[in-house]
Amino acid sequence: MRFGVLGPLAVWTAGGSPVAVREAKVRALLADLLITPGRPVSVDRLVEDLWGD
Repeated sequence: MRFGVLGPLAVWTAGGSPVAVREAKVRALLADLLITPGRPVSVDRLVEDLWGD
């Protein structure tokens, strides 16, 4: 899979076909994980980023 994070989040299969990620929270979760490659992301941070206070 390939991911684009500059501008709107974009996802493609290994073959280059686009993958629709329609849910806003799923896009936010994926973006949160992609900006910290190879490092764990705490549950507290994910909760804060997805649902706020």
